[in-house]
Amino acid sequence: MTIGREVLRLGRDRLAGTGAVPRRLVDLDPEYLGQLLGVQVDSMTRLGGSEGTTDRARLALTGEGAPATVFVKMAAAAPLTRLFGNVASLGELEIGFYRSVRPGLELEAPAALGLAFDEPTRRFMIVLEDLEARQCTFADTSTPVDVEHAAAVIDTLAVLHGSFWKSPRLDVAGVGGLGWIRANSEDPVLRLVTRALPVMARRLVRRAGSLVPADGRAILGDYPAIARRLDMGTHTVLHGDPHPGNCYFPPEGGAGLLDWQVIRRGNPLRDVTYFLVLGLSTETRQRHQLELLDRYRDALAAAGGPHVPADEAWSTYRAMAAYPYVASTFTAGLGGLQGDDIAVTGLRRAIAALDELDTAGSLGVGPT
Repeated sequence: MTIGREVLRLGRDRLAGTGAVPRRLVDLDPEYLGQLLGVQVDSMTRLGGSEGTTDRARLALTGEGAPATVFVKMAAAAPLTRLFGNVASLGELEIGFYRSVRPGLELEAPAALGLAFDEPTRRFMIVLEDLEARQCTFADTSTPVDVEHAAAVIDTLAVLHGSFWKSPRLDVAGVGGLGWIRANSEDPVLRLVTRALPVMARRLVRRAGSLVPADGRAILGDYPAIARRLDMGTHTVLHGDPHPGNCYFPPEGGAGLLDWQVIRRGNPLRDVTYFLVLGLSTETRQRHQLELLDRYRDALAAAGGPHVPADEAWSTYRAMAAYPYVASTFTAGLGGLQGDDIAVTGLRRAIAALDELDTAGSLGVGPT
């Protein structure tokens, strides 16, 4: 059983103490960081950081050839969060993006300066360029994205999706292939998520009954079948989690994507719907969703994908709103993966989209 195996792995890891990759941010030292970067690092100073599905820190460095600042991500120190990250292969997937997907891709994403993954412990280290030093700006779900920035994210998603449309690499498991990128319905975490969703829903109902509407209960109760349905059609590479907190905006314009730890393959409108539902205020989304979908259809075709008919895009969009609802239910119900205010704000936007778009009806599931 995957969870049991990872529990044992965490126990052995704690007993072992040392390893090929530091276990906690406090264990990271200039010598290890210098070896990973291939430069001399004489000292490092923590400028800030945060905890979530991974532990993150912005560091100032000194040393010949060392960048002035870097951004570091590693496996979470909190045991339950680390367990979830191991089961979901978060570190391995993000490193896979930087090693196998990012090279040659004309896409705004952070440059990887150093990557390390230790299979026995599943510890990892990802050292990225410091986007704050580039004067990039950032967003989160509690602050809705405006239409101009939303259009920039849509354009970036279209480049990603179009670049890998019908790519033969998606079916190649060996070197140079992308067969390791799973569809959502193939995710080994799906069974765990499915079992957890009723628990998350009960927690949310205790806070406010409106957080689990009737249509939402119907979707949660049939989620494995819905996940398989949403994965139907031609696949491409998806970001997998393009909520506004995983987007950034360079000063020269455009939009970039962060946190590739749940990279997936699937129908590209899943990414688009997820972003529009969680990233825009409900009022802004309702007012501009059709024009943004039209923009995406044109941008996808220009990037090498198909020109999706407008009616097909709209019907798929309506159905895909199930995913941001399920994801935000899990996040808000579990707690600890995002700030509570951010998680609940996203959930309320997803609930509004379910109702307005009649997502349950479009999927053929009814209230229970």
